[in-house]
Amino acid sequence: MSTKTLRNNLDKIHGLRYIVEHLDLHSGLAKRLLLSLPFITDKTLLDREFSNIEEALNSIKSSNSVGIIPEVCIKLGQLHDIQGTIRRISSKEILDDV
Repeated sequence: MSTKTLRNNLDKIHGLRYIVEHLDLHSGLAKRLLLSLPFITDKTLLDREFSNIEEALNSIKSSNSVGIIPEVCIKLGQLHDIQGTIRRISSKEILDDV
């Protein structure tokens, strides 16, 4: 697997930036996590990831949880990125924002 991330390849692969920018992401955290994912080019690893996706989709379809997916999406979109706060606490800064 390549140690390069999706972010490293945005300008190298024609159309990749367009795809990422048109994903239905609901938070900066989601976009940052997506861009930090490894960019997989190995066929075996890709096949494994596709298999994982297929298994997850089949699990959702076979259960009665299909209706909960939109609710989960909303909840995930409501997660707040506290990385900046953690960084400030780690550097012993005074937290003055309300």
